[in-house]
Amino acid sequence: MDKSVQLYSSNSEDFENDPDTAEIDDNETNLTPIPTGIQNEGCIRSTERQTPNGTRLWTPIVDIEFKPVVGTRYDTWDQVLSSYTLYSQKAGFSIRIGTRRVTNDGLVTYRHILCNKNGLPTGKVFDTSVVPKEKRVRRRSIKVCGCTACVKVKSGEGTEGFEVYELKEEHNHELVDPNNMDLTLGKRKLEFSDKELIVNCKLANIGPSKAHRLQVALKGGHHMVRGTKNDYKNFSRDITEFIGDKDAQYFVNRLQDRSICLNNFTFELLSHGDEIRNLFWVDDVSKLNYQAFGDVLAFDATYHTNKYNMIFVPFTGVDHHKRCVTFGAALLYDETIESFKWVLERFMEAHNNKQPLLVLTDQDPAVKNAVSIVLDKSIHRLCMWHITNKLSLKVSAKLLHETNLRQDMHNRVEDQGNFIYTVAHQDHNMDHINEFKVTLHLSDITVSCSCMSFTRIGYLCRHVFCVFRHHNIKKIPEQYVHKRWRRDALPKTVFDMDNRYAVNHSENSLLRHSIIDNMQKCVDRVRQNVDKLKEIDQYVLHLKNQIFKDHPIDPGYKNKGVLVEEVDCRIF
Repeated sequence: MDKSVQLYSSNSEDFENDPDTAEIDDNETNLTPIPTGIQNEGCIRSTERQTPNGTRLWTPIVDIEFKPVVGTRYDTWDQVLSSYTLYSQKAGFSIRIGTRRVTNDGLVTYRHILCNKNGLPTGKVFDTSVVPKEKRVRRRSIKVCGCTACVKVKSGEGTEGFEVYELKEEHNHELVDPNNMDLTLGKRKLEFSDKELIVNCKLANIGPSKAHRLQVALKGGHHMVRGTKNDYKNFSRDITEFIGDKDAQYFVNRLQDRSICLNNFTFELLSHGDEIRNLFWVDDVSKLNYQAFGDVLAFDATYHTNKYNMIFVPFTGVDHHKRCVTFGAALLYDETIESFKWVLERFMEAHNNKQPLLVLTDQDPAVKNAVSIVLDKSIHRLCMWHITNKLSLKVSAKLLHETNLRQDMHNRVEDQGNFIYTVAHQDHNMDHINEFKVTLHLSDITVSCSCMSFTRIGYLCRHVFCVFRHHNIKKIPEQYVHKRWRRDALPKTVFDMDNRYAVNHSENSLLRHSIIDNMQKCVDRVRQNVDKLKEIDQYVLHLKNQIFKDHPIDPGYKNKGVLVEEVDCRIF
């Protein structure tokens, strides 16, 4: 085997930020100890000695079960890192990864774990008005002081695993008091559940500061919470920075995952090279809504997204409670006939080519041409809001304010019908207010009213019922009982919990939340039984120790981006 060696090293970084890059100063000095006594502040005990040149050194006193021993063998690097991390927490200092040596074949032969105060200050001074921002040295809160405390391991030739061949216990700085260990980098490192809470709060418009206060309240105090308020803010910032310009790809990936995982979810994409042109998506609930209430379709292409200036096009309608419902949505690159034609064709394909009776849009000529091509069997009308909103551009303000032009335009749009019966409205003084014309054909029980209620809304007006009562018609004709107003207009599946709350059905998510829920129920059941609570605590502690033994390191600790991506997927 080729035993040429490469040495990898870089500028000092703390373990939590960059565990695979660091450097170590291998220059050692033999010092003659001068005992000065034992420090026993709080729970962390240490011996202190002074060298002949006046340097003070501290050696932590830690139980032998937690202390690395020269000659100890570990099966994996993760076990080495987990063991020394636990030792550092008991001793009162933080660590980071140091030098590693690998052969040309990629075999790691030596690895070092250092005290995070290892190394010397750079001492660089620069003019901020001259040095570009990207080349400036970042100011760090960690003050390095040349501490040489470390553990060194090597892999034996022809064997797997690592063996401890050197342990330096002495530090040239005081160790952290146990009452302040929560402020060390190791203790401030957020768990996956903490990061998930930040993301969930972000989805509910709760900022990181409030998320931290919420976590403190839920866990029973600051001493039970990992990380400070600033750590929560930093992770929230990391989410935004990590997404960066990849937000479009994340969005596409999210929609593609939904088309695979969710029932009857449709997603269509039109791209030109690496550039997204048009997007269209619709879920199962939207399809069911369209089947029930798709007789009238409205879509508005006047919404522009902020960053990419794409046009957001929602397809909407009105349900049997007069609430707005969504039939689908799209993002368009431009407002051309080809783009509108593409999205309307995708809309028809998703809804089994069922065309609406009436289509309401704005006055865009491109929309008008696309509707006439794709929705050739539908009646196309302009939205009344757009018409009246543009009156001020077409008609003088004096005419609008001093006449009933707006109301006359509404009446001109709605007023039509034959005259057989006249139904008059009167106030409490019996003064005549208004009247409507109702036409009734007794041969087939067809009726119409000049108020056009059934045409506009879908159910008969009180004027028609007045005529029905006059003719002793006690049952509404079947042709006037529109399905959209029935109680069973939508299938019951629309109101299932999965659709109402958008339940995440991934196996990983279901199992994690089931474990948390079951554990919380057990604790709640015996909350007043101290002995039982102790029993549960010991059982969970034993289970935790076994799991941490089998899985000593978080699987995503080496790549912060992996953790952010895993937690952040719910945003899209």
